Amino acid sequence: MKKLPVGIQTFRTIIEEDYLYIDKTEMARGLIDNYRYVFLSRPRRFGKSLFLDTLKNIFEGQRELFRGLLTEEQWNWEVKYPVIKISFSGGVHCRESLRKNLFYILKDNQERLDILCEEREDPSQCFAELIKKAFRKYQQKVVILVDEYDKPILDNIEHIHDALAIRDGMHDFYTKIKENDEYLRFAFLTGVSKFINAGDVESLEPVIRRLFSSIAYNNFTNNSIEAYEGFYASVLYAYFASLGLDIIAEDVSNKGRIDLTLKAEGRTFLFEFKVTDKEPLEQIKKMKYYEKYDGERYLIGIVFDPRARNVSKFEWEKI
Repeated sequence: MKKLPVGIQTFRTIIEEDYLYIDKTEMARGLIDNYRYVFLSRPRRFGKSLFLDTLKNIFEGQRELFRGLLTEEQWNWEVKYPVIKISFSGGVHCRESLRKNLFYILKDNQERLDILCEEREDPSQCFAELIKKAFRKYQQKVVILVDEYDKPILDNIEHIHDALAIRDGMHDFYTKIKENDEYLRFAFLTGVSKFINAGDVESLEPVIRRLFSSIAYNNFTNNSIEAYEGFYASVLYAYFASLGLDIIAEDVSNKGRIDLTLKAEGRTFLFEFKVTDKEPLEQIKKMKYYEKYDGERYLIGIVFDPRARNVSKFEWEKI
C-alpha cells in the first residue's frame, strides 16, 4: 500500500518516492488551455501548494515526472516556459520587511532562471524587470505562480496599521502582473481570503476561525471583551478593511441596522453577529435588512462563544 503524502507539497517528491497521488493533471491542463489568469481560493491545507507545484513542473517540461499520468500524452514537452514562483514564508511584519522578503523571493527566481536584475530598491520594479528579461532570455512567454498571495496580510491582521501598509505594498507588486500582460503565458494565484469576490462563503468560516484563534490570550487579561459583540465585529472590520473591501459598519435600514455589510463585484454580504445562543441569521431574515440591496445577496449569521473566544455557529443563505 502506498504511503499517504501528508504535508508534502512538492510534486517531484510524491512521484519519485512513490507516494499515493490522485491524478489532477487533466484538471491542470484544462486550466492552462482555457484561461490565462486563474485564482484559486480555498482554506489552508487544501492542496493548493501541491497543485501549484504540479503546474510548475508541467511548464518546466519535466516529462519524466508525468509518466502514466493523463497529461503525459496531451502536453507538448518540447516547449519549456520560464516560471516565476512567489511563495511567502513568515517574517513579514511591516512594509520594510515585506520589501526584503520580496527581494529574497526574486533573488531565488533570478538564480534559478540565471538572470540578473539591476533594480535594487523597489521590488515591484525588480519583478517587472525579471518578467521582461525572462521573456527575452528564453524566447517564451512567462508563467507566474503565486502561492498564498494574502499570507503577509493575514499574518498581521491583529495589527491593522501594519496590515494596511503591507496590503498597499503587495498591491504595487501584483500590479506588475497586469502591466506586463504581453509577456505572460499563464498566471495562477492561490489564497484564502478572496472568497468575497468569488461568492465563496463556505471558505469564509475557516478563515474567521483561524483569525480569532491567532489572537494572543493576554489580550483578554483583566477584561471581559470576549463577552461583547463589538469586539468580534471590530476584529472582522479590521480584517476586511485590510483587504481593501467596500465596508459599511452598522448599516442602517428602515427597520434597524445590520452589524456589517460588504459589497464586491456586484454582490452584497450582510453580517449579523451574536454572542452565545442567539440566532443572527433569523434576525436578518425577520428584519429584512437585505431589501435595500439588489443583485446577489448573502445573509451571514455568526455566533461567538465567549469561553472559546471563537465561532460557535456559522450559518448563511443566498437570496
